[in-house]
Amino acid sequence: MKTCFKSMLFVALSVVLLTSCSDDDDENEITGNYVSIEDNEFNLKGGALEFQDVVVGESGEDLSWLSLMLYSDGLEVYESDGEIEVDGEGFGMFFEALSSAEVEGLGPGKYTYIGDMAIEAGLLFYGDYEDVGGNLEGAFVSGAMTVEKDGDDYEITFDMVNEEGHKLKGYYKGSLYYYGPE
Repeated sequence: MKTCFKSMLFVALSVVLLTSCSDDDDENEITGNYVSIEDNEFNLKGGALEFQDVVVGESGEDLSWLSLMLYSDGLEVYESDGEIEVDGEGFGMFFEALSSAEVEGLGPGKYTYIGDMAIEAGLLFYGDYEDVGGNLEGAFVSGAMTVEKDGDDYEITFDMVNEEGHKLKGYYKGSLYYYGPE
């Protein structure tokens, strides 16, 4: 009886342990909106997209020059007298991008950071970040961002490198508050 009880206890514990551990768990699985840099991770709670201007691309096509901001808890972003204002303490990221003017907002596709002002769709020509109230800030020197769009919802994945060689990696899924002409 005692051996049978031990065997049943062993089987029960094995089932619990084996179902809670899996060899196929993906260490890089995205579980929510976030940005990570060095040993820091911030939850991204929102995003804003501001229309800057229409520019003519090198191939003659009209492009939308857009400013994208993704921000964490602690920051409030709002419009005041036609300007975007940011209050509070938290993490914010800022990208300048060129997108096809045929698409409303930020068009789907891959955006590559080039660091200068070439004029063609799919380019990021400026980007920076700051932990307002903290000690992290810097500018991007390379990387890429992938954008998927379904109606008003965006799915944005980015993998950037700052001037010190640190990677900034993140994911945002949700709507972006739009500032600009309708």
